[in-house]
Amino acid sequence: MDIYNRYGHEINAINNYLEDLSRGKIYEIDKVPGVPLSSTLAKNLKDRIDELLYKIENDEPGFKETAAKYIK
Repeated sequence: MDIYNRYGHEINAINNYLEDLSRGKIYEIDKVPGVPLSSTLAKNLKDRIDELLYKIENDEPGFKETAAKYIK
């Protein structure tokens, strides 16, 4: 299984944060409750990237594999 298929959920989460950032969806610009501060967005990105790299380095299953195991 290739990396994107195995860790697609994790990669999409990172891409969603990047998309929000590229569209300027941060509290400092929008001033809308529920929209994250840029510092929160940066922390979330770092955490998700660290989590993904850990899973890849340790050959751990991605979200899809884990969910499929519980669905069966």
